[in-house]
Amino acid sequence: MNPSARFLLPLVLVAACAAPALPADPAAVAGAQRALKAAVSRSDPEALLKARARFLALAAAEPDLATLHGWVAVADWRVAPLLMAKDRVQAERYAKDGLEHLEAALKLDERCADCWALKAGLHGFMITFDPASGMTLGPQTVTELGRAQAIAPKNPRVWLLDGINTLHMPVAFGGGPARALDKLRRAQELFAAGPDSGAFDWGREDAWIWAGRIAAQQHDYPAADSCYARVLALDPDNVWVKSRLVPELNEARSKPEKNP
Repeated sequence: MNPSARFLLPLVLVAACAAPALPADPAAVAGAQRALKAAVSRSDPEALLKARARFLALAAAEPDLATLHGWVAVADWRVAPLLMAKDRVQAERYAKDGLEHLEAALKLDERCADCWALKAGLHGFMITFDPASGMTLGPQTVTELGRAQAIAPKNPRVWLLDGINTLHMPVAFGGGPARALDKLRRAQELFAAGPDSGAFDWGREDAWIWAGRIAAQQHDYPAADSCYARVLALDPDNVWVKSRLVPELNEARSKPEKNP
């Protein structure tokens, strides 16, 4: 064999193995979005990771498209909490991965409001692993959400992620369920107004899920019922709502109220 050929052959094989399996075309993106949505509905971490892998391949095919990095981060934001109970190391790994993809997205498009809001969401999740980091990451999430709202004040996902972050923020720092609920209701209104013109389309059910969880915590069972019913109208097979949140709500309402 020609010495040059012996040298080039391994490079050709490496390039072939590194090539992404999926083309970055609209049909492939739509297919990955459908796979992600179905995995979220089933609360299935394995299926979520498979959907994430599809977005990852698409981002590898078109690394200069900010939205593809953003979709990988959406998948990371979805899967990390599901992994948390069984594998904190993996959960943290995917949260960090999402932040890395959002950094890449924002370098390509610094006006990606969804990316700023997701960055805040993942930074908020990172506080779970190191509560002391809340002193720095907490204010950082506020700044990131502020950037997102300045860019797209009518983006429902920005309000959704702001609501979730606000729920987990101490009341003394502007958080708590009451303020969170106001933001989640704003997200619901914006989702109801119709699809926005952005490249991202997710979160409609989440706005009702989180509002329902707050209502349940406040023992407002009719409001929680209404929220969960809205979720199931949008996604009849939502496992989290059907198999966990609704049974938890029914169990809570069956217990006698404790005197203050």
